[in-house]
Amino acid sequence: MLRRADLRNAMLANSNLSGADLTEADLVGADLLGAGLYRTVLRGANLTGASLSGPYVIQVDLTGANLTGANLNKADLSDAKLVGATLRGAQCVKTDFTGADLTGADLSRAWLFGTYLSGTVLDGVNLTETDVRLVFSCERIDVSHVSGMMGAIACLTDTVAVIGDGPERLVSVPELVEVLNRRGAKVVMWSQGERPPEVKWRWGRYGYASTVV
Repeated sequence: MLRRADLRNAMLANSNLSGADLTEADLVGADLLGAGLYRTVLRGANLTGASLSGPYVIQVDLTGANLTGANLNKADLSDAKLVGATLRGAQCVKTDFTGADLTGADLSRAWLFGTYLSGTVLDGVNLTETDVRLVFSCERIDVSHVSGMMGAIACLTDTVAVIGDGPERLVSVPELVEVLNRRGAKVVMWSQGERPPEVKWRWGRYGYASTVV
């Protein structure tokens, strides 16, 4: 039981925190590289600039957590709860959000490079000014907040349900790209197996969490 614990800049790499209750804990700048966070509760926790990089973050509860500028590279966030979480400026290189609930999450200015969104709930997600090389395999996407999104997207399904652009409707992948661009994004479509266009991160430096947002 570590509710509201002060763990600022704590060195917790490779530690086992599976099942721990870290609700509203202060983990600003904490090093959780490779830590076991299976079913860990981090509701409302402050993880600004923290590193959660690694494969052991499955089914973690990050509802309402602050992950501004966090390093989530290669993290397995399968089935994670990220409802209302702030991931502004977060680094998500090859992060797996399969089955995660990102309802109302703020991913503005995040770096989504080779990021997997399979069965991910994207209702109300904020993708404003996000730099992307995304792999979609989801039933629907909310395009309400995509202005300034830049990069390339691949889709493993033939159609996607679009919400936030009039009545919900099924569109083809080229139509999805058109909708995104019409709403202020600058993205192109690419196919798996092809080399996607180069995408540069405008808001941070590769290898370092961006806390300047």
